[in-house]
Amino acid sequence: MTDVERRRLRSSGGFGDVSGPWFIRGSTSTIHVAVDRQRSLVAPSGVRLHRVVELGARVQWNLSPPRVRYDDAVLDLAADADSDLKALGVVVDACNARRTTAGRLLERLEGRRRIARRRWLTTVLSDIVNGLRPTRAA
Repeated sequence: MTDVERRRLRSSGGFGDVSGPWFIRGSTSTIHVAVDRQRSLVAPSGVRLHRVVELGARVQWNLSPPRVRYDDAVLDLAADADSDLKALGVVVDACNARRTTAGRLLERLEGRRRIARRRWLTTVLSDIVNGLRPTRAA
């Protein structure tokens, strides 16, 4: 990919929504592209490939350019976070932005066969959906 093509992609919104979860403010040097897990591609300079199982169900093909669904991108970022606290921050930020809900994230999580932090994410999202109740000290 040439520098001109890379600039054109960035100016047109790139491969995703610049307000979406994959966008890291101040980071414009890498373009993230989701590809089917079975494809054997080599990423050109400045492109990071994310190999995805069931790509067809996780991408909004009707958008231009096509992009990973917001809920799936949030779950991917939470699963790949360095710590549970950072994963919680990803989920809370997504819900606070009012682009998704804990219930929708929980539904998408249940549809995944494999994901890191499944038990922890399920517990956290279930607590958010059901409402947190403080425990009383005896």
